[in-house]
Amino acid sequence: MRISMKNCIGKRALAIACALACLLSCMALPANAAQQEIPEYCKPILEAWGAEDGKELHLRILEFWNESLDLYNKLAWPLTIRLGGTTEELIADTKSWDLAIVSSKDVDLQTLADNGLIMSGGHVPLDAIALHQWLLPEGIQRQLPVDPIRIFSVFCYDYDPQEGDATLLICQENFGKKKNNPRVPPVFARAILNRRSTEQARAVEGISSIEASADEAERRESQSQILQWPMEELLQRPEDWDVADVLIHDESELEALDQAGLLYDFSQDEYWLERSMDWSVPNALFSDDGRLIAVPYKPFLSQKQGMFRVLIINKRAVDIPRALAYGKHLIKSYEWISNHNTPPEILKKYGISIYKDQMDW
Repeated sequence: MRISMKNCIGKRALAIACALACLLSCMALPANAAQQEIPEYCKPILEAWGAEDGKELHLRILEFWNESLDLYNKLAWPLTIRLGGTTEELIADTKSWDLAIVSSKDVDLQTLADNGLIMSGGHVPLDAIALHQWLLPEGIQRQLPVDPIRIFSVFCYDYDPQEGDATLLICQENFGKKKNNPRVPPVFARAILNRRSTEQARAVEGISSIEASADEAERRESQSQILQWPMEELLQRPEDWDVADVLIHDESELEALDQAGLLYDFSQDEYWLERSMDWSVPNALFSDDGRLIAVPYKPFLSQKQGMFRVLIINKRAVDIPRALAYGKHLIKSYEWISNHNTPPEILKKYGISIYKDQMDW
């Protein structure tokens, strides 16, 4: 009987100990859960895509591409999106992210780049990432990794100049087993940026710079082109764009925009009248009354036969000087690549590219 009583007491003690352990564990949960909470700066991105977390965000963007592109086989790009994180956490747990959405206050981009974690390539001024970073405020540009010729795939979604804080999208370099099933985080990052409101884009980049196309079939042929506006949207949303890079069949397709009073007269700046390039398109398109309303240029990659690109600026742009500066940078970047002379050793290592300190535009 005594032995039985001792066993009973022992069992009760064990049960109490277990209960206390469970209680302590439960008490610790809120602190651990707080670490897993979605940062406030990530919530606007999730809301824009109707997603609850990083996993759903990946699926929603994948659905967007599959619904938008004319492809026989559905895309199945793998990607792990991490919401929040510090430099130390991103380095310690590389498997937890391919695309990290973080606060600039929490990360040191140079350290991540020095550890080989940020996707990079040779500096090509007209690439989407280079054009995006060219438009970023100086406060953000100072935080980007420094390298004489490489450019790193870091995008900025939002920026608070008062706090000096930016919401960054960092694309991790493909390495290890990812080589067999590579990730494409920049494709997802560009989709996220493309869904920003006009106000958000201008808050970061100063202007709203968009691409448009007069050919719907052309738009549905690649991930890059699907982010372009239909031509008629320029006319329907005149307050939502400042600079447009437009793919057209004929200059007559600009008439509706001109009649609506939307096309800026480039001839107010001597640069546009004096420049000369031996391209297969004219250097300028003029209206019947002599205004220079569009700047055609030769695209680096071949386009559908009979189509060409033009640069236009909205006469109602929020910042005409900035729009003009960006326009000059874009056109000069295309002039450079049309006449580039990349040294063989650089060409072999980085492809067509240019040292940043050799740019004079």
